[in-house]
Amino acid sequence: MKYEPLNKQTHKGHSIRVNLTMEFCKNDTHCPIISDEVERAACEAPIVFLLNDRNNFDLCMLLGLQTGQNSFLNSSFKWTGNYIPALYRSYPFALLTEENSKKKILCFDSESNMIAPTDEEGAIPLFDKDGNHSDHLENILKFVNALEATRLSTTQAVKKIQQMELLEEWNLKVKRNDKTETVKGLWKVNKEKFNGITNDQFLELKDTGAVPIIYGHLSSLFALPRLAGNKEGTGVDSKKTLVDRTKEKQAAASKKDVDNLVQNLLIDD
Repeated sequence: MKYEPLNKQTHKGHSIRVNLTMEFCKNDTHCPIISDEVERAACEAPIVFLLNDRNNFDLCMLLGLQTGQNSFLNSSFKWTGNYIPALYRSYPFALLTEENSKKKILCFDSESNMIAPTDEEGAIPLFDKDGNHSDHLENILKFVNALEATRLSTTQAVKKIQQMELLEEWNLKVKRNDKTETVKGLWKVNKEKFNGITNDQFLELKDTGAVPIIYGHLSSLFALPRLAGNKEGTGVDSKKTLVDRTKEKQAAASKKDVDNLVQNLLIDD
């Protein structure tokens, strides 16, 4: 990805193509999310914590268990789940910090095929004939600004969880073709430590908005077998959503079969 600032002088004639595929995230095994997304994302996939290059943790929706494969995309790079992370919905736009002024400015991925250099048929203009923001661009600005505001509060909440030392490495192992592979880099909340915090510590977590994140994270881990059993990712043609496939599996399998599926696919040390 190559981001550049959007401005009316340079990009007045540009437009955005809609209803394209999501090939841009085909290699993503996780996607950062904000606290407002936890409830929806938890119904789809595990929510995990990943250590970033600043030695802080990012809150992420887990998208795949194999390196370089997003299990929520089919062979046509269409999303097969019921919830698309906000970061993907805002693509190819992002609010980035301008180096000199330190201000947040709207940028776009100049390598994305979603941006047309001209006002082509079927695409939505980013500026009107006078160089003012189009209604579509105004909506994009509102959306990314709202994301940024919640991202900052999410960062503070996750930092409080980290400071209380509630996170532990998740030794997740996946069994494929009679071989056991380790999924590295994932962290989760230690339930025993969380249950053992004081009332004052709980209020600290509550005040930063961390409590809903923790509860959402813990409940989302039950979606792991569904993600592990999702073999419809990139490279396999499927028009069915993740939920459709899950319902079919549940209807066809007894509780014993589901328990065996979990046991065979996952080993959580």
